[in-house]
Amino acid sequence: RNLRTGRPSDLTITVGVVPCRIVSEVQSSSVQCVTGSSNSTGIYRVILHFGSDKYSSAYFYNYTHNPYISHALPDKSFVNGGRLISVFGHNLDVVQNPQMVVSFLPHKAVRTRQRLTRMVPDPVCCSGSLCPAQQFKERCEVNSSSLVLCRSPMVNSSLLGSKVTVQVVLDNLCFDFSSFSSQMFSYEPNPVLQPLNKKEPLKVYHYNPGSFIQLEGDNLDLAITKEEVVVLIGEGVCAVKTLTRNHLYCEPPPQQPLPGPTCRKCEGIDYLPEFIVQMGNLNFSLGKVQYDNLSLSVFPLEAQIGVGVGASLVVLLVLIVVLIYRRKSKQA
Repeated sequence: RNLRTGRPSDLTITVGVVPCRIVSEVQSSSVQCVTGSSNSTGIYRVILHFGSDKYSSAYFYNYTHNPYISHALPDKSFVNGGRLISVFGHNLDVVQNPQMVVSFLPHKAVRTRQRLTRMVPDPVCCSGSLCPAQQFKERCEVNSSSLVLCRSPMVNSSLLGSKVTVQVVLDNLCFDFSSFSSQMFSYEPNPVLQPLNKKEPLKVYHYNPGSFIQLEGDNLDLAITKEEVVVLIGEGVCAVKTLTRNHLYCEPPPQQPLPGPTCRKCEGIDYLPEFIVQMGNLNFSLGKVQYDNLSLSVFPLEAQIGVGVGASLVVLLVLIVVLIYRRKSKQA
């Protein structure tokens, strides 16, 4: 309380004996600071210093062992980013601000003895406002003490073919991706998908239930697997079965899905479900889908079995009733 008593410059904070750098405006009842590094682990009291006076707060701070990254995967992304990167290690749950940072270091000219100019990159730097590199960042999420989940940052397409530095930043600690992975992290061109009706993209795509939908494109599997691709038909899921460099095959639901919550009052063609493919940050809207009439040959196997069992039970009941009736007739 009453933290604004006196001049703000008179207030300093320590955790035990370690300085804690004030990073926010001093309010009457709160202030934020960033802890410094400690040579030992343990629980320490937070102390407020007003000039020569000091006050021990009711708060304690626990210095733990530094987080450690053992490995991460996958090691590729496409330019638009959004691919889920799993980072494994120890003590990761003590991190407050995990980030994935991609740096493109500018080159500078250096004159050699032969007076020839060659280009060399600046030294690799960690995330920060004074870093000379062009950086692309994405905040990560701490899942547990052993797992942090990151989304690959979206980068400029001009980075393709250039050497980039990828780092996982855990608060004040920087881990170069190459230090815990056998492969350098790399960026690939974005995948490209063709509309369902390539010749007439605005025309409704007629789907024959019981078959797969085939999509054509380029670079489809360069930096993503079929398990990561999400294909939607309105509110339904089209299960991805195969993903190659130029083709994607998925199996739609047996019945035509609803168009989605945003189209409750749509009419006509607008009421048809949209075919959407999600790859990281990329969303491809490839056209409207209309199911053709469902024939018996493509009626779901489970439903066919159910109908058969039901019919058998009805026949059995009829036979039992007939036998009972005939028996009673003979007794009469």
